[in-house]
Amino acid sequence: METKKRKTYTSSAVKQRYNKKVYRAITIRLKKELVEEWEEAIKEDKIPKAEFLRRAMVQYLENRKKQ
Repeated sequence: METKKRKTYTSSAVKQRYNKKVYRAITIRLKKELVEEWEEAIKEDKIPKAEFLRRAMVQYLENRKKQ
């Protein structure tokens, strides 16, 4: 007799606890014009906002270590 596989779902509460434990949110305020130009550029380059910021942070920290 074949048994039916059980579908499992991760609850949003579990995901929220994990994200709170592993990640940190940041908020910044910038001029609308600058943000609009940046959003357009990264959209054209197909780079997610979070990935762009992560790369910029890593590059900054690497450059800082070289000084």
